[in-house]
Amino acid sequence: MSSTDKVRKKRKWGKSFEYTSHSRQLNLDSGSQETVENEIVKMRAITPSMIASRYDIRVSTAKQLLQDMSRRGKLRLIIDSRRLKVYEPVE
Repeated sequence: MSSTDKVRKKRKWGKSFEYTSHSRQLNLDSGSQETVENEIVKMRAITPSMIASRYDIRVSTAKQLLQDMSRRGKLRLIIDSRRLKVYEPVE
């Protein structure tokens, strides 16, 4: 978890809920981007949410990373719907 995680309380209908909000990295530096790309190529199916949760980055950053890898020919888009994009590595 990040060092800036916060526990917040929310009241709804007389019940109080506690949840943590995560602050994730906005950009990847070049060294960590290379390691992420090398590990992504070994996976069978890749989604932006998988990458974001595994490497603690934002989903928007993971989407940009996967689109860039797809343009370079390292990944192929399998499923393209409005909400879900699934990639697979090109061998």
